[in-house]
Amino acid sequence: FDLKKDGTASAGVIAQDVEKVMPVLVKETEGFGDSGKHKIVDYNGLSSLFIEAIKELKEQNELMKAEIEELKANK
Repeated sequence: FDLKKDGTASAGVIAQDVEKVMPVLVKETEGFGDSGKHKIVDYNGLSSLFIEAIKELKEQNELMKAEIEELKANK
């Protein structure tokens, strides 16, 4: 996405999507200038979830590799 204030390209997550899964990581704050309230994401908390998800995916990957090797050996 591009930042509204100056058009600079950036990346992030949608606070409302994060809030559905981990509401504790989303806070509402006053906007900049006259923009009113908006939601912000605690990316530090989010990064720990990413790390755990990667660990889970790695474990699943290892199990699938082992299963593939077993299937190859049984041919």
